[in-house]
Amino acid sequence: KKTVGDQTCLECHEDISKHYSKNIHSRLQKKDVRKGVIGCESCHGAGAAHAEEGDKAKIRSFKNLKADQASAACLQCHKTMNSSDWNLSDHAASEVACTACHQVHAAKPLKKEEPGLCYTCHTDIKVKSYYPSHHPIREGKMKCSSCHAHHGSLVNNLQTNERLNDLCFK
Repeated sequence: KKTVGDQTCLECHEDISKHYSKNIHSRLQKKDVRKGVIGCESCHGAGAAHAEEGDKAKIRSFKNLKADQASAACLQCHKTMNSSDWNLSDHAASEVACTACHQVHAAKPLKKEEPGLCYTCHTDIKVKSYYPSHHPIREGKMKCSSCHAHHGSLVNNLQTNERLNDLCFK
């Protein structure tokens, strides 16, 4: 399959080009020689047929992918750091794609800041934050990710290798 490079992609996708140069993926992909393809095509696949014909079916669109397919594309590069346990996460088990929380083309990688982003789905937890006895999330003393490993972990999706109470005592 023939590649065309970022410039060809960004000529038509002007809405993306406005913010994409400030995005971490744009900066890193220019240096990513592991796959032999850099830029837009490292995620979306070879773009020559799509660019020549304008056919949306000739390029990988994350809007049309199932959650596990979209996440698998992200995990091609995100195999390390806190993403390595993704398949163990409740999000993966619930078929929530990386793109549900992350916006790959924008300058900021998260669609919203915590806890608002988490509360988009976890409305029951948002309600509990208004109970008299609650974690000090509303007060800004902690975030959901202060304790929870949203990309998965071996210990009940918590940021600890210890017993559960040991995390609380910190």
